[in-house]
Parts: sequence; C-alpha cells; structure tokens
Amino acid sequence: TTTTTTTTTRCATTTEAHPRQPRGLRVAASGVNDAAKTTGGAIARRQALKHALNAAFVASVLTAGDRAWAILPGNDDEDEAFLQKAKENRANRIQSEVSKEKAYVNDTGLKQDENTAKIQLAVYKLSKSGGMIESGALADAAGELSGSWVSDTQAGADALGAASEAKIFASAVSALQGKCANGDDAGAKSAYGGAAKALRALASAAGVESKLRLL
Repeated sequence: TTTTTTTTTRCATTTEAHPRQPRGLRVAASGVNDAAKTTGGAIARRQALKHALNAAFVASVLTAGDRAWAILPGNDDEDEAFLQKAKENRANRIQSEVSKEKAYVNDTGLKQDENTAKIQLAVYKLSKSGGMIESGALADAAGELSGSWVSDTQAGADALGAASEAKIFASAVSALQGKCANGDDAGAKSAYGGAAKALRALASAAGVESKLRLL
C-alpha cells in the first residue's frame, strides 16, 4: 500500500510540473507556427521579386540611355559641313542678287553715269519691295528696304544737286520699312505710295527722271 501511494504521488507531481496540453491546443499551436512560416516566406519572396524588378528597371534605363546615345552620336563634323554649306548658299544668293541688280541697272537702253545708276538701283529696290508688300510678304519687304542702297542713293542724289529730296526719300523709306517690320499691311501700302512719290521728286530734282527705267 505504501508503494502504490508513493508511485501515485510521483505521477501527480510530474503532471503538475509538466502539464500536458490538450491535443486540440497542440494542433492549433502547430498551425500558428506553420502560418507564420508561410507568411514569412511570402514576404521574403515579395522582397526578392521587388529587388529583381528594380534591378531590371535600372538595367532597362541604362540600356535605353545607351540606345539614345547611339541614335544621337556626336556629329561636329556634320554640323560644321552644314554651316559651311549654308554660308556658301547665302553667298551665292547675294551674288545672284547683285548680278540681277547690275543687269537691271544696265538694261535701260540709256547710258547712265555712276550717280544716275545709284538712283536707278533705288527704283529697282523700291519696285521689288512693292511687289512683296502687295503679296503680303511684309517681313521680306522690310529686309529688302534695308541695306546700303539707301545711303548710296542719297550720295548719288547729293552729287546731282538733289540733297534735300534725297533726305525726304530716305525718311520715306525708313517709315515704309518700319510699317513692314511691324506687319502693318495697310500702313505699308500707304507708306509705299509716299516713298514712290519721294523717289520721283528726287529723280526730277536730280535731272535724271528721263534716264530711269520703270520710274
């Protein structure tokens, strides 16, 4: 009897020191641990995928940058050649224009001296700008009305005794150019009439009106 009591007491003590969980609780605890492991694995996979996508994006940007540089290579030589060609074309246009002006001045059927030829060039320039104004190309007309020909006309008129008329003509051309530069179509047409009138008065005062073509 004594032995049985002792064994029973030891079992009770062991049970109290290490209580056994019910089977349902052990299964639940195991399920929680498995879920935690699964969640942790999913987070790790998402982080790895995120890093992979970031790396792929960076690589694509760098590659695109390389392609952009390949599409737009340095072309200093080509730029220089283009600028040189543009300069040559401009020089050719200027030379062509000068040749036309000389041909116009010389094709009067009348012998002209140097001063008369300067006034004849003014007729050409004013007539040409008038055609541009009529077509609505006011900016081109403004460009045509600039240059040294106005002062050359004044010099020729001064030499022929028409200094006062030359100043009036130069002022009229300046006003006409301003209207064209400002895009004032009606004002340009009106100012053109004033400049043409001033040029006729200049030619008359210089005594060369009968020697000029298309005045």
